Amino acid sequence: IYRRILGDGANDWVLVGEFEYQTDFNVYSFVDVTAESDRYYEYSIVPVAGEVIGEKTISDPVYISYNGVFISDNENNYKIQFDFESGDITYNKDFSSMNPLNGEYPIVVYGNQDYRTGSISFLPLSETQIKSGGTKVDGKEERLVRDRVTSFLNNGKSKVLRNDNGDIMVMATSNVKSSPKSNALMDIQSVSFDYTELGKVNSDTLVRAGLVG
Repeated sequence: IYRRILGDGANDWVLVGEFEYQTDFNVYSFVDVTAESDRYYEYSIVPVAGEVIGEKTISDPVYISYNGVFISDNENNYKIQFDFESGDITYNKDFSSMNPLNGEYPIVVYGNQDYRTGSISFLPLSETQIKSGGTKVDGKEERLVRDRVTSFLNNGKSKVLRNDNGDIMVMATSNVKSSPKSNALMDIQSVSFDYTELGKVNSDTLVRAGLVG
């Protein structure tokens, strides 16, 4: 399955999904976790048999819209909706500075690196607590939800962070931590993590990061 932004002229097709053909099954479902909000896309199914590539079947325009911030991989999708905080974002650009023997000023050489690093924290809550408006706290249920979130963030797989403002980042997560909201509420803990951007949202990055669905 390929995708491209509608109306962007030379916008490249991006590989977003692959699945095996089933002879007794002709309906497939696919969830695209790398799409921007408030965009029109075209999707294309390309049949492949061995090294033979068939003709593209292009969909009608598909409008994508969602609210909030989500973090996903191919098996998981979490909405970051409570106490979301983003720390300082560092825009990394490697450079080397050399001081010539007879020069008044240094010589600076820049590398090709251009990626973001930063940190995020949020409060994962159980459906029971959300529906009760925070009036019911089941310590075990909250711990199980938190354990699922921290295991997901710490599973060693690349992630996609997408925001309804159109910002999408393919990233690696590290330094996952949990912290009680207060000494009186040990069962309610925020989760934080650091991230490193891995590349632009294109076919090469998604294949390399193992994010082709």
